[in-house]
Amino acid sequence: MALQGFLHVNQNRKLLAVHGPDAPHFLQGICTANVATPGADHTNFGRSSSAYGFPAAFLNAQGRLLHDVFIYPASHSAPYRDSIPEAVRAKYGVHDVPAFLIEMDGEYASELRKWLSRYKLRAKVDIRELDDKEWSIWSLWGMGERWTRYGSEPASSSEDAEGDGIGDLGCPDVRAPGMGRRIILPPNLAREDPGSRVSEYMNNMVSRDAIPGSLENSQAEESDLASYTVRRYLRGVAEGQKELAFAASLPQEGNLDFTGGIDFRKGCYVGQELTIRTHHTGVVRKRVLPVMLQPIEEGKDTKQPEQLLYDPNMGDLASLVSPGTDIKPEGKTKGRTAGKFLAGLGNVGLGLCRVEMMTDLVLTGEGEGRREARDFVVKRGAGDDNVQVGSEGDRHMGIKAFVPDWIRNQVKVKAPNARV
Repeated sequence: MALQGFLHVNQNRKLLAVHGPDAPHFLQGICTANVATPGADHTNFGRSSSAYGFPAAFLNAQGRLLHDVFIYPASHSAPYRDSIPEAVRAKYGVHDVPAFLIEMDGEYASELRKWLSRYKLRAKVDIRELDDKEWSIWSLWGMGERWTRYGSEPASSSEDAEGDGIGDLGCPDVRAPGMGRRIILPPNLAREDPGSRVSEYMNNMVSRDAIPGSLENSQAEESDLASYTVRRYLRGVAEGQKELAFAASLPQEGNLDFTGGIDFRKGCYVGQELTIRTHHTGVVRKRVLPVMLQPIEEGKDTKQPEQLLYDPNMGDLASLVSPGTDIKPEGKTKGRTAGKFLAGLGNVGLGLCRVEMMTDLVLTGEGEGRREARDFVVKRGAGDDNVQVGSEGDRHMGIKAFVPDWIRNQVKVKAPNARV
């Protein structure tokens, strides 16, 4: 994997535009993050720059996660203003009119647009999908990147922009250390040679220490989706409905409370009640964690890995395990499961894990923790032509969960009587 690189993520991500005078108030009432209102002081709702993107989520009324997103304020962007359709211009205007771009799982873009329209009512906003052949989304990363929960915001939106629109829509990807930065290229750049423009932009950012790296040792190079996916898995970052159970999981189970995707101080929004109650009085017993797969060899003791590593020489073990497969203690076929395998690539992936059961973390004063070191397995299934009813190795694969430091450092022990 490239230590410094960039990736065109339009392969599985799309953009919606929300434009109109009521756009900030509209989004404020339905998403988990605070939405900045554009203004001269750029200080509304506690965000120091209204031109700065941020992670967020949309929940259903029961507080279950529907869509994980990035929201990018866009009214300051000249390329965005130039791209507004004439009908929208005539209805709501262009200058000094709030606008936001929402990045989400591309397969569910239409569903999110319909869901947003349900809450529009009389709000003066236009909601539309942007052509992914016009607008392009890029992820950039460098070596030795520093990270804080909310990132280090730029002093102004013009600091990173190069005058033609590159860099004025985006944000540091603060979901986990080393995730880099996201930028959105407008149509005038996306139609040209976007890869070379992004490379030039990133190398310029590295030279100014806006993206930590070393140009002497490694020039930024265009990467592939597999490298980006492995980077996410190693850091425990889930993305999209295939990795975050649609309408079934709490946002905290996807670690959105640790990535800045939830603001627990803001006012009412759809799904807030259970989210706030869980945060203040509940215990999140399951979380998405990086997992590592390994074959089980018949007649041999399987040594548990001590470090989470991606090994391309082990083949695509994850393709042998169906998403949603239960994780169970080795040797046990009945009883409570330890979690579910969500997705993977090669020998690494993500699992929704019972934290106290699969790791050494203790969540409550009376928490069981790991009373004993246990091994866990998942059943091999679809995609494995070698599966036969026979040995343990034929039927199962070893799996181990790891707790990244950025998650471990934010988990707090709750009082013994704290319950959801």
